[in-house]
Amino acid sequence: MVTLGIDPGAGGGVAVCDGGIITLHRMPKGEPAIAELVTRHLPNVAWIEQVSGFIGTPHPGSRMFTFGTNYGCLLGALHAIECLNANGCKVNLVRPQLWQKWLDMGTRSSETVDKPEWKRMLKREAQLRHPDLKITSKTADALLILDYGLSKQKKQ
Repeated sequence: MVTLGIDPGAGGGVAVCDGGIITLHRMPKGEPAIAELVTRHLPNVAWIEQVSGFIGTPHPGSRMFTFGTNYGCLLGALHAIECLNANGCKVNLVRPQLWQKWLDMGTRSSETVDKPEWKRMLKREAQLRHPDLKITSKTADALLILDYGLSKQKKQ
């Protein structure tokens, strides 16, 4: 069974669990490279962070358009696998508040922790959970999303 955890941002990544072995990938640039990464692994299950048109702070329209394009490309590739793969691919959208709450680290609010510090905290949590992996700020969220997804799969 192949399971993916995906942080869809341009600064995000993809975590792959294939037969218990985890590999991490930075989010590639451009739709062909994104689709190639996802389809290369032919996942049976994917957990992708659900995004909206607002990411907490104002950003230029061009950046938001790129963000939405990555998200759409990922969903398109995953749903194509769902249609073409004999085993299918179950696509699960998970809100950041849900997978972060599952970590039991509290929640980030702008009054308590700024965004860069929160990202450092998430990276430290990923490193504690997976000391054998080379985790970067680009792959930490994807790995934690994968952990969340794998925990939910065990319960099913």
